[in-house]
Amino acid sequence: RNACEIWFLIIAFKLAHPRSVYVLRGNHENEQMISRPFKMGGGFSEECLSKYSQGVLAAFQRMFKLLPIFAVLEEEIFIVHGGLFRNPAVNLEMLRSLPKATWQRNYPNPLTKEATARGEKWSEEEEILFDAQWADPHYGSGSRPSSRGRVAVTFGEDVTHRFLDSAGLKLCLRSHRVPQTGSGYELEHGGRLLTLFSASRYGGVLSNRGAVAVMRSADEAAQDFSELLGPTSSSSTKVIHSTPLQKLQMSLVEHDVSTLNAATD
Repeated sequence: RNACEIWFLIIAFKLAHPRSVYVLRGNHENEQMISRPFKMGGGFSEECLSKYSQGVLAAFQRMFKLLPIFAVLEEEIFIVHGGLFRNPAVNLEMLRSLPKATWQRNYPNPLTKEATARGEKWSEEEEILFDAQWADPHYGSGSRPSSRGRVAVTFGEDVTHRFLDSAGLKLCLRSHRVPQTGSGYELEHGGRLLTLFSASRYGGVLSNRGAVAVMRSADEAAQDFSELLGPTSSSSTKVIHSTPLQKLQMSLVEHDVSTLNAATD
């Protein structure tokens, strides 16, 4: 229950190093999620109000809407919280030209069955905003319904390759779902999709490891970054060579902070 303090720390880092800290928006930075009870995957609003005030919560809500939904790193990596898009026409140029009003808002609520029966649909921009924060990969082809709900989708390997190829990019890096392997990361779709999950033992109920990625230029020597995570973490560094990256090399640092509570209690 330290989400507010984690955000204060991230904001402090951003203010101290504005050109070195970039934060993207995920599904939990939307009103629908932060207003949910903790037991339903939310809890941010109740935590913030129990510690601070409605004014502080309102400031967080304004800030969340300003967070971008994607980034491109060194013209090689597309970074997004959820995933790629149900509409095959969506490309990087379209994303870069989205009007601010279409993405500086909460993601759309599902249409009611009555509205759907009347032929109402989300706009193209609403689909993009939702998929960027909610989509997950699957091992087949095309876009398929997701187990997360009737409006969420999953995307196949062909979707990943088509989007990256049209943008001239090499890799899609996303998060959102605990890797199925129990590791802190999972490489899929022919090595062109990396799921990176930084929270180990997610929610206090899973036994997954967490991971962070360290990018360096391709001609720099690889390093062991394990010690950066401190004495409360069991960690290891692995240099990933099975991605199509050319300008960058990537080291993945896995960690397990199971001893953190014992160390701080």
